[in-house]
Amino acid sequence: EADEPNWDDPSKVYSDEVETLVGRVQDCDIVVVVFPLWWYSLPAILKGYIDRVWNFGRLYDDPSLPKPTAIVWVALAGTTNEALESGGHIDALANQLDKGIAGYCGIANSRTVVLPDTIDSPDLALYVERVSRVLDESVEISRGQ
Repeated sequence: EADEPNWDDPSKVYSDEVETLVGRVQDCDIVVVVFPLWWYSLPAILKGYIDRVWNFGRLYDDPSLPKPTAIVWVALAGTTNEALESGGHIDALANQLDKGIAGYCGIANSRTVVLPDTIDSPDLALYVERVSRVLDESVEISRGQ
């Protein structure tokens, strides 16, 4: 309850734990979130973190708040890229993360990367190359802002 937003008080002080975690996010230029894809979405613990930490009056609702210039979401999927694309799951996830969370918090430079087959057929060199490329692009975009 201590970490529930108070819509009438954007300067509300949250728990020490949440205030510390908010500060860590606010101090970053680029945030990289790596997570397993569960039912084509975020695992509950990551959703809970976002609900508690990316909070009203701290990471959204005030354009003057410090925030990262970019965020890269890296989802580790256990299924094939074809299965993810054919169901529209990649686009749905990117929309949720890039617009629904990052965009809502005023972080326009948000990219979602889904790495398929991370359980049975991981291509680690390809995955590192892909994430590195997205990070490089995010850094360049952030420098231009």
